Amino acid sequence: MKQSHKEMTSELNKIIFNDTPDLSQAISMMNTYSTLEANNLLNKDKTISKTFALLHFIFNFIKWFIFKGQILRGTRGFIFSIAQSYTAFLTHLKLLKLRNIL
Repeated sequence: MKQSHKEMTSELNKIIFNDTPDLSQAISMMNTYSTLEANNLLNKDKTISKTFALLHFIFNFIKWFIFKGQILRGTRGFIFSIAQSYTAFLTHLKLLKLRNIL
């Protein structure tokens, strides 16, 4: 069953911030989600540049950490913002790879 972005974000949040986090499961989820999303973007005929992939990582981190209030959660918010941004970055790298740009 395919999960929505919101469901995966919620599940990732639970894994990362549980008292006994399973980091392997969180990384596996990020990998799975980024693969699914890269294929979805490919099917929609989206194109991006290497520069966009890098800049999107930075701006996505700022979006989550500052504008979505993760800064108020301290270290946990920082880690969560990095995880969200890294997943988006992986998605774009995988899309570039699928398009034979990398």
